[in-house]
Amino acid sequence: DSRFIINDGQHRRAAIEQALLECPDMGDETISIVFFIDVGLKRTQQMFADLNKHAIRPTRSLGILYDHRDPLSNLARNLVDEVDTFRNLTEMEKTTISNRSTKLFTLSSIFQGTLSFLRKTKINKNLTKNTGMI
Repeated sequence: DSRFIINDGQHRRAAIEQALLECPDMGDETISIVFFIDVGLKRTQQMFADLNKHAIRPTRSLGILYDHRDPLSNLARNLVDEVDTFRNLTEMEKTTISNRSTKLFTLSSIFQGTLSFLRKTKINKNLTKNTGMI
């Protein structure tokens, strides 16, 4: 007997609530919402199944590209921006490189390589101590 059913995005809704508590200025931002007329439980359940069955998970590179909270993601993006060898030769959104691509690296591989390097060096101790990462 609810007025609204959140068929997908419950975790997003909770994250938005938390974000607004931490940064009220975000209340001025906009998001898109799709409403469907409720014609019964069976249709609602089918919509839920369809949404989850056909959901497309973003690539690892895309996740790294858009994650501005993770220090290692920031470091990987900065490496691509600052290192000439990486700047024009890195695929930023896809996790694989097509046969016809002129790219030599993926953001995901730079992220993974950086993670491996940091785990094997003393830099890791400072990064872990300062950020709680790795």
